Amino acid sequence: PKLRGIPASLIERTRLATTPESTVPRVIRYSVCRLRGGITVGNEDRVRDDRTGQIYAITAVTPLAGIGHTPDLRLDLKRVT
Repeated sequence: PKLRGIPASLIERTRLATTPESTVPRVIRYSVCRLRGGITVGNEDRVRDDRTGQIYAITAVTPLAGIGHTPDLRLDLKRVT
């Protein structure tokens, strides 16, 4: 592991989605992580939840808005088996 013991907020959410082919709603699960600014992460990195041991691949890194300070980072995650 490149970095360990970094405090982060890890949230799993759900939403309903439909497609033009099927109007039956499907439940889509997705995970988001929030890290303090100044940490260097990229799409090739992984996040491990220390409580569950679950591993997540980072699919996108987005700095949140911030003026006068280093903004926090939002990581879009995909669960890895």
